[in-house]
Amino acid sequence: MPAGPARATTPNTPDDDDRRLLAPGLAALDAGQVEQALAEAELLLASAPSHGAGLVLLGFVGLLRNQPALALEALLAAHEEQPASALIAEALAILYALGGELAEATYFAKLSQANGLDAATTASFPKAWPGFAGALLAIRERPYYHKGMIALETHRPALAADFFEAQLAFRPNDGQAIRALADCRLALDQPRRAAELLDRFAVAHADARDLSCLSHCLAQCGLSERAATLADEAGRRAPHDLEIATAAIAAASFDPAATAPRLRDLARVRYAGVPPLAAVAARAPLPAGGLRLGLLLGRPWDGEALAAIGTLAQGCRSLDDATVVAFGEGPLDQACYASLHGRIDQWIDISRFDPTTLAVVIRGEGIDVMLDTGGLASSLSCATLSHHPAPLVIAWLGQPVAVPPPGTDLILSAPGLDPDIPNAALALCPAGLVAPVAGPATGRRPDDGAILLGADLRLGQIHDDLLDCWALILAAIPNGRLVLRDRELSHPDNVAELIGRAGSRGIAERVELMTGSRAAFAAGIDLMLAPFVAADGFDALAALAAGRPAVACAGDGRHRRFAASALICAGLDSWVASSPADYAATAIRLAGDLDAAGVRARAAATAIPADHFARAMVAAIRKGAAQ
Repeated sequence: MPAGPARATTPNTPDDDDRRLLAPGLAALDAGQVEQALAEAELLLASAPSHGAGLVLLGFVGLLRNQPALALEALLAAHEEQPASALIAEALAILYALGGELAEATYFAKLSQANGLDAATTASFPKAWPGFAGALLAIRERPYYHKGMIALETHRPALAADFFEAQLAFRPNDGQAIRALADCRLALDQPRRAAELLDRFAVAHADARDLSCLSHCLAQCGLSERAATLADEAGRRAPHDLEIATAAIAAASFDPAATAPRLRDLARVRYAGVPPLAAVAARAPLPAGGLRLGLLLGRPWDGEALAAIGTLAQGCRSLDDATVVAFGEGPLDQACYASLHGRIDQWIDISRFDPTTLAVVIRGEGIDVMLDTGGLASSLSCATLSHHPAPLVIAWLGQPVAVPPPGTDLILSAPGLDPDIPNAALALCPAGLVAPVAGPATGRRPDDGAILLGADLRLGQIHDDLLDCWALILAAIPNGRLVLRDRELSHPDNVAELIGRAGSRGIAERVELMTGSRAAFAAGIDLMLAPFVAADGFDALAALAAGRPAVACAGDGRHRRFAASALICAGLDSWVASSPADYAATAIRLAGDLDAAGVRARAAATAIPADHFARAMVAAIRKGAAQ
């Protein structure tokens, strides 16, 4: 910030010109035509990128479009061009006051006075802009950060990210805002953007949690070696932190060299400081009737997971004397919980609980079986369940790794698929949880008749063995194209790496990106190709819901079997491969008769009613508990 205001040598002159040039844009803003005002600003800036009036108008538009970061950038650039402008100084004073920055607001308010602020200048603001006095009276410390936290608590990560970015525009080194924005980027499937934020901040500030989060982001971007180094450093700085230990396991699951034995060895080291839980070794028998089933949701970023939970809850309510108690963040009437409405007997808001308090609350509710659906994405879940708050604690969704955290008795998986995992129940993973297709699904074909092979994955899941399979499949299907859902794959760094690696196999020109939701993506392809590592299985289930076939590989470890488990539970064992070569052959076979495969997919998607699925799951839980 400059040392202090200095009176302009030619006050008002820049503002006189600005008022004339701003008039059309201001008229548009006063009429509520924000986009027209933006067009006027772009027209002025097209004639000169540093046009003062154009930048001022862009600043006005930015704030009225709820983009204060854009407004601040534009007005600061305008101030660089016209430091003697009272209009620009007053606009910056107001903007800084709205951003909660009293020192800067005061400085620019004094500067506007020194530059000759008058009634004509204040009349040159849009009617919707507050005056400086009003903005100063409403000033609040870090207002955009607090707005972002409210949006985050109500499960609106995109809106929260906008607010956190606005806060960082005013205070670039705000550590809490940086951490919160990184959380939003992860929730929005943007790990590279989250890593870019944390890379500058976490290492310099030497916080174990930040290093752990950065490690997880880098692992999802395919940077396994650096991710492992940071995870090790975080573990050294916080050797008894369960959340950091669990994050290290999750990050390692993206490593192509991370076999199940290696992950188990890593878990033994990471969890060495966690005290043993006697309750795990002496589980109480489950009651024959009156079962109280607890669902620990964590943050509901994943709509598919919530749909699965709603299906289970609906089925469990049809069981004899069963009660479903859900523990989630925020009120149940939020739109994100629509799939649970009318299917929950009791809802407990856990948004203000710490792990220990939450564990006590769960124990006080008399829960017989606690299903963790938040998984490794929810640090609160992992820390809470380490206290073992129920007679039986089970990992269900969101845990695509080989080793569960302490406090977990059983893991639900496909029968016979994971016999090598300690504490595993031969039970069920999400089968029959896809939304029924409304009417017959029709195959999608591009105008050129190409077969669209789809993969819904992150860059960190694209390893050499998967790329080799893609090359084999495309070579055998001359009219095939590989379509990837854009989960940050369009980031320039990711594009460059993807083109380089696909180009070395001669398939770069046959790869394209598609935007949209998971369900829309699945409906827009012909065959889903599940990744080999860190698979959650929802890509395969989304394909079945859209009436599309899917192929998966049952690798060496649960973090490589979730998609395979989903297909097996849906009765589609023949679509599960035992090796990469078998995976390629299966995909080629399915692509040869897509109509028949689509019929099987639609049948599998609608074959298991909710009550049947719930009965099967509860029976599997009882069986696992008795072992």
